[in-house]
Amino acid sequence: MITRWCSPAPAPCPYFDTVAAYNSFYPASEDPIKELGIDGFRSCDYSTMWYNGPYLIEEYIQQNTKSFIPNPNYYAANECTRFEHHTVKMISDLSIGLQLYESGEVDNIDLTESNLTTITSDSNQRAQQVPVREAPHQVQLPDAPELPA
Repeated sequence: MITRWCSPAPAPCPYFDTVAAYNSFYPASEDPIKELGIDGFRSCDYSTMWYNGPYLIEEYIQQNTKSFIPNPNYYAANECTRFEHHTVKMISDLSIGLQLYESGEVDNIDLTESNLTTITSDSNQRAQQVPVREAPHQVQLPDAPELPA
């Protein structure tokens, strides 16, 4: 006689939708795995990673900056406008981010509620709120270039 052991179904995970967005759950093409091997694929960095989006990572400095350039192999390269070069500064302290914004060194920043209140109540009206794409609170300098839609 064969006995089958069945474990009960796991309890529902109320935060699954946030966990499912982790990089570890992204689909991966079999081609880079074949080319790099399992260990190579797991340890790939910006110089060995395969890209299919509008930009390539030109340089990555951990906890500092990510620099992007247009991907010449992007399928819609001739149909869209892209920045020639784009740098993302990684800022660990939002207060420093506000100082960089106020000095004009960055165009967009994430804000704490208190920083947002300070900026929006500025009597010089140097800041204007722009449509939010990723972060809950972003501001843009009035003379900064418009973000592509």
